[in-house]
Amino acid sequence: DLSHCLFRTRKFEESERFLRQATIVAPKERESYVRLARLQLWLGCAVEAAWTIRQCLQSVPADPELVTLFVTATVESGGVDHLVQEAKDLLADLHCDAEASPRLEVAKARFLMLAGDHGLARDDLAALAAKDRGPFEAVIAFAQVLLEEGKIAYSRHHLHRSLQVS
Repeated sequence: DLSHCLFRTRKFEESERFLRQATIVAPKERESYVRLARLQLWLGCAVEAAWTIRQCLQSVPADPELVTLFVTATVESGGVDHLVQEAKDLLADLHCDAEASPRLEVAKARFLMLAGDHGLARDDLAALAAKDRGPFEAVIAFAQVLLEEGKIAYSRHHLHRSLQVS
């Protein structure tokens, strides 16, 4: 709670420090790791976020949210080799319903695009972004793909939608 208050008052370093401390004091409490990794991703520290979730997975069983965070951090980091292999392994070992974890599906699609499989992954991302109650991450990721393809107006449309979703 203190970390959240510090975050809201833009004291990001202090917020991160208290979350790190929480992971040390209670190493089996997954929520501290999740919040720390989310903060690290928000601050643009993707490699650190991956390491945070990696550390969490040493004492907490993998679940869709943890795998989503790890895969997202791997993609955001640009695909550091050893993280890519761990992400592949986590995705291969995790079995869950796609409808139950749409954010995981977004992370998978982004991961496939990172690995070079643009066709099917782009279609999956487009489908997730087009859903009425689709995840915010899907809309943002698809808009980014459209920008990279030079489809500015279409990307702008999706970014406008993302503002409405958020």
